[in-house]
Amino acid sequence: MRLAFLTIAASLLMALAAPAFAADNDTSADREVKNRARLEELQALEAIQKRREYQLQQQIYRELDRQTVPPPGPDVPIMQPGGVRR
Repeated sequence: MRLAFLTIAASLLMALAAPAFAADNDTSADREVKNRARLEELQALEAIQKRREYQLQQQIYRELDRQTVPPPGPDVPIMQPGGVRR
């Protein structure tokens, strides 16, 4: 009975340790590929974030420009048949 329990316990421990052992068994080339993929993914996400920030800043500038009242035109005399009128 005790031998059966120890056998089952040992097999469970080996089953739980197998994924951890497999993760440690990566070659340096595999780790380099994974790191490069992560780096490229981070760079892509950073580019997306910068593009969104740029678009948001441009939207803010457009809204500020719309709120700005253009200065009045120059005071130019208007010529009419009866004379100059301001």
